[in-house]
Formats: sequence, C-alpha cells, structure tokens
Amino acid sequence: MKIASLPTTTYSFLGRDFEMSVRDKKVVAVALACIGLFVLQLGLSLSLALCFTTTVTLLTYLFPREDQDWLSWPNDKSEEHSIKWISALLLAKPFLITLLFLALGLPLPGVPQVGILEYLMRYPITGLLKTSLLAPFTEEILFRGFLFERLEDLHLSRRVSQGIQAVLFGLAHLNKKIEEGYEMAVVLPITIFGYFLGSRKSKSGSLAGPLALHSASNLGAASYIFLRFAPIN
Repeated sequence: MKIASLPTTTYSFLGRDFEMSVRDKKVVAVALACIGLFVLQLGLSLSLALCFTTTVTLLTYLFPREDQDWLSWPNDKSEEHSIKWISALLLAKPFLITLLFLALGLPLPGVPQVGILEYLMRYPITGLLKTSLLAPFTEEILFRGFLFERLEDLHLSRRVSQGIQAVLFGLAHLNKKIEEGYEMAVVLPITIFGYFLGSRKSKSGSLAGPLALHSASNLGAASYIFLRFAPIN
C-alpha cells in the first residue's frame, strides 16, 4: 500500500532540528496513549497491550488524515478564552454543587465510583496524577482523536461520530468499580461530557481544548473526593 507523502513541520529540540508530518505526530501520540491506557490504567499483560497498541498505531499510520491536525493548538483567541473559563468552572464544579446542597439543606451525595475513591484514599498523589493528567491524555487521544477520525473514515456524519465515540467513552468507564445500581448514574453524565468534548474538538479541530477541559474536570472531582473523604490524622 503506497502511503502519500505529507507536509512536514520542523521542530527544534536540544539544538537539533527534525521534521514531523501530521501522521508522524499522530502515530507517536496514539502509541503513547495506548501504552498509558492499556498498561498503566487497565493493567493488561504486556503481550496483550502490545497487540492492541500495534493495531491502533498501525491503523493511524496507514490511514492518515492530513486535513485534521488535532495535535495543534487552536489559533482562535475566542476558543482559547472559552477554554480557560470553562476549565475554571469544571474545576470548581464539585465544590459549587456541594455549597448548593448545603445551602438547600440537602444531604450530600456519595461517590458511586468507589474504585476511584478507594484508589485516591490509598494512593493520593498517584491517583491525582493519573486522573488529572494520564487519563485525560490517553482518553482524548484515543476517543476524540483516533476513534473519532476512524468513524469519519466510515463516512458517518460528524454528529453520529460524536455520538458513537461519546457512548463508547461512557461505557469504557464501566471497567472501574462502581456501586451496584449506580451504573447508569455514572455512564450517562460521562457520555454527555464525552459528546460535549467531541463537539469542542469538531469546532476547533484541535484536542487542546478537550484535553484541558477533561483534565480540569477530573482534577476538580479528584481533589473534592480526596478533601472530603481523606481521613484526618
């Protein structure tokens, strides 16, 4: 199969210049995201993780989309401004909801994702890093990047592609330990959030916004869980 040559961008690192095409950047990002997801997050065996990583990376290499450089920063200043404000809101969201519940005299809701709660209580630093940095990077690259692109390769409409990746994104979170009977209470908001992130990616053509918003949302939630449930010595 003949691979068409793609335009390249020159980067400088440690005093040396090197060129990378859009395809090259995507291949590196997808490979790193696969390792982060399959090895560090899901804990799959090395052989299984290597098999999945090779398959996904090979698909990225064989079917490049030079018209979609979702690893670049959006040039739209209004988009950059909105990212900052929405990120701040997502970061503060769990604390604002708590204040609202307290003001209304309502009991505070629990945390149905007990797996995340237990991990944060046991490994607070690692848990915060994984939820606020590793998870957003791997999930945005693979769901809003790789998967979204492959769905569009099937000539599906943008909205249908957004919907499919959002549903799969929500269902993917069932792999974590969830309190029995609360599965839909976890999956539905995550699916809606996944659709929102997909719409931001479609609007800007970049994953910078979705990654920042995803990171802010996870950091706010993880910080709230830790501050609320961590034992006081």
